[in-house]
Amino acid sequence: MGRHGANDTTSAAKDSSFGSQYLQNLYYSFGVLVLSTALLGRVYVPHVVLVALVIGGFQVLKGHGPRKVLKADKWQGFRLVGATALPYTTGSYKLAFARSRDVLGLPIGQHIQFSAKISGAIISKHIASLKVGQSIKTRGPKGQFVYRPRLVRAFGMITGGAGLAPMLQIFRAIIRNPEDKAEVDFIFANVNLEDPERIATFESTVLNNPPEGWKGGVRFVTEKYVPAPAAGIRILLCGPPPPMVSAMKKATAALGYEPAKPVSRLLDQVFSF
Repeated sequence: MGRHGANDTTSAAKDSSFGSQYLQNLYYSFGVLVLSTALLGRVYVPHVVLVALVIGGFQVLKGHGPRKVLKADKWQGFRLVGATALPYTTGSYKLAFARSRDVLGLPIGQHIQFSAKISGAIISKHIASLKVGQSIKTRGPKGQFVYRPRLVRAFGMITGGAGLAPMLQIFRAIIRNPEDKAEVDFIFANVNLEDPERIATFESTVLNNPPEGWKGGVRFVTEKYVPAPAAGIRILLCGPPPPMVSAMKKATAALGYEPAKPVSRLLDQVFSF
């Protein structure tokens, strides 16, 4: 939900951070110079100076490269700097990181968790109620699925509602990589045709309440929409609605796929997020 590389860092803070890091690496290089001179003698001073400068420069560059901010075992507070309401009762949220080059560091197919003290509400409503400037606790990456090229020959992606989120990560990674030859059958089950531009890019769309003239699928996602099992083909499922996911687990098993497990693993033939 936080966008990769989002930040809200002032130039003064960045200059201060750079200055502190520069002095730290200057001290480090000076220490290398003194120690090496004491061990090797004055005759090697020019060589030692060159080596110290190289090491110091490397440390400065290393300290100012992209840094992944996520920690899987530690909750961290990030400040909200932007929020946009989207269709399907979803939203886009932009979080601030400490440095301009910081990135979220979320592997394709995984997700992050949010934590908050709420009474009787659900976390998504709490996040939607946050104002710009407030903070939210986050940790990650989480999840059993990490996509990489050549993981499969083809995917059958079946999703509904907000379950679209993890599928889009993987789908976009495939189509943006010219060397990734994985084929995708992308089936999106939705109640109404409210986002035609996005839905038009999918292989099949199934609606509960189709508009007049709709030529796509109607009512339920059934076995006829699912690719037949074969070597190198995986099925990915993500809802809501939960009944759809449950029904598709039964449908894929009836087609000959390995039965979906209660907790899915990366190499499972049917993976449920």
